[in-house]
Amino acid sequence: MPEKIRVFVAEDCEPVREALIAHIRADERLRLAGQARNGKSAVEGIRTSSPDVVILGLEATAALIRVIRAAGPDTKIIVFSTRTDDPYLDQILATEPAGYLLKREPLGRVMLAVRRVARGDTVFSESIQSRIVELGQRAAQGVRSSARESMLTPREIEVVALLASGMSVKEAASALSIAPKTVDNHKTQIMAKLDVHNRAELTRYAFVSGILSP
Repeated sequence: MPEKIRVFVAEDCEPVREALIAHIRADERLRLAGQARNGKSAVEGIRTSSPDVVILGLEATAALIRVIRAAGPDTKIIVFSTRTDDPYLDQILATEPAGYLLKREPLGRVMLAVRRVARGDTVFSESIQSRIVELGQRAAQGVRSSARESMLTPREIEVVALLASGMSVKEAASALSIAPKTVDNHKTQIMAKLDVHNRAELTRYAFVSGILSP
């Protein structure tokens, strides 16, 4: 049986924290690694338990995310928030979390996001995804296509777009009507060409280069 994904819950609202914990315990693929109701306890708990994923429901700041990364370098961070204001999103998205989910999302989707993030995907609520695209377009103005098109084939650009949008290799293969192994081969070649080393870096490239569009 595959090893369970270890999840740490950092959430200051007790009903929300308890609901998240209940869903984690009900999912046989997940295991609760710890919980905290404030930033200090979260950092200490993450340092001690080295979870695979942390659901960060506290009032996240860029500084807190950096401290959590230092405490758990291999821990993937999903920001779980009610906030959608642009200055805050710009600050948090600049830290490149593995996910940003709004608290209105069904908790079943949050558990799905945990599983996807643990295997290397990035997951964002739809409105947050749109904001990321806007940021990428702004950064890419004037430098969009020439370098991109010279480096990647049309098929490779399609693969980047699908993987960066959060699809798994299997889902991308189905969308393109090709074998998962072929998508894997494209992914390997793309990462070598772009000198990126993981899904998060590939996703950032897709947004900054303008491969993804609304």
